[in-house]
Amino acid sequence: MRSFHQKTRLLRLSMLIVGIGIVLMAFATRNYTQLHERLIIQAIGIDWQDGKYQISVHALKTTDEQEVDLFQAQGDTVYEALNRITLQVGKTPLYSQNAGILLGQECARQGLDKIIDFFIRYHESRPTQDVFLAAGTAAEIFELKKDDQYVFTEEVDDLSQVGELNAQMQVKDVVNALIHESDDVYLPMLALQKQQVVQVGTGFFHEGSLRGMLGLDQTRGLLALRESLSGGTQVVEGNGRKATMKYHGSSSKIRTEIEEGEPVFHIAVTCKVGIAEMEDSLEKAMTKEFYSILEEKTSQQLKAQIESAIAWAVKENQCDIFRFGNALRKQDTAFWKEHRDDWQFEMGQARYEVEVDTSITIEGQELSPKPFDWW
Repeated sequence: MRSFHQKTRLLRLSMLIVGIGIVLMAFATRNYTQLHERLIIQAIGIDWQDGKYQISVHALKTTDEQEVDLFQAQGDTVYEALNRITLQVGKTPLYSQNAGILLGQECARQGLDKIIDFFIRYHESRPTQDVFLAAGTAAEIFELKKDDQYVFTEEVDDLSQVGELNAQMQVKDVVNALIHESDDVYLPMLALQKQQVVQVGTGFFHEGSLRGMLGLDQTRGLLALRESLSGGTQVVEGNGRKATMKYHGSSSKIRTEIEEGEPVFHIAVTCKVGIAEMEDSLEKAMTKEFYSILEEKTSQQLKAQIESAIAWAVKENQCDIFRFGNALRKQDTAFWKEHRDDWQFEMGQARYEVEVDTSITIEGQELSPKPFDWW
């Protein structure tokens, strides 16, 4: 049996451990910020104005009220500007609920590397936040209200997932492109049109700085080649009849070879579409031959859009948003090692040969619809 002194020592040790636990719990409780004391960030807009970062934030003041408020501040860095919003409101920001980051054009010209660091360094920030580019300033989009609600926060999920052309880029995608030796960044570009926020094209970057923009048709070409073309429509005409084609997905393969000392990229894109609407479909039969004509017309249009995007972004502006350099590095390693430092020049000299194959997924009506039997 244990002696009286042993039991006394054990009792004192137990009391000491319990006391330490109580002190630690009290300290943790005292330093824990309750959720109602947090400013719940929903979206962040960043502009560059008068040599400073202008921050616009959509946030919930409390969890009880779902109404979003707008807060704005300036700072020499993104973090300093965000911290000044904290001082204005008197609440600690919660960044884990942030759904989108919108960059004004002047801000984008300053360089993404100067902006993105906070969003990958801060412990509450998520790498899956969507990143957008504004055709003008982020502030004007953040200030737009409809039915007493801020439009951008209400529509940010739709803009990144179910829009007409979703050149979706998240923080992790931007970072990966920035650190890759040949890849360049592209971001969906948003603008105000008739009191709505809509995608008007795609901004592309070189070494993190905004270099130029693609129109909507060129954006479709970019997404087809990047295997991201899903959703969106295009009108084609065959045999004098117009059809609205809806894109269901794309895939691509890039084969490289060296001819006369210059790289050649053989690009094969396959695409699936459906007929969303057909002119005169009840009066005229939709035969297999007619489907073939629509497939060919769709392929021709998409090929022209891909070629236009390559001509503008790659040949004219030396921005590799298509990952051609990555394909060359894998398939012609010796050439890449020799010319990797001159890739910006080499991509402009290279030849790009595009082939597109489109197949129609039959939906709704059969090939030769019959009139309804009303009697």
